[in-house]
Amino acid sequence: MCRMLESAGYQVRLVERRFDDKMAVQQYEPFRALSGLDSLNDRAILDTVGFHEVIDAGLGASAESFMSYQVRVFPTHKTAREY
Repeated sequence: MCRMLESAGYQVRLVERRFDDKMAVQQYEPFRALSGLDSLNDRAILDTVGFHEVIDAGLGASAESFMSYQVRVFPTHKTAREY
């Protein structure tokens, strides 16, 4: 993913750390996030930790939808908690 974004002209920085409701994006960290969270609780706090933009993608959650995917972009007219 990083190589693909870099080849498209994006400056990419990978930051991996524990994600919970106490997280706060720091001044020296990227303000855009690519996310693939499975937990609805974790996804619900995506737009509360300080990112300016979040792109979240995930696979379907049931036997009927496991081959489909959804992509959500925040901020939008819905909060992350509403998805």
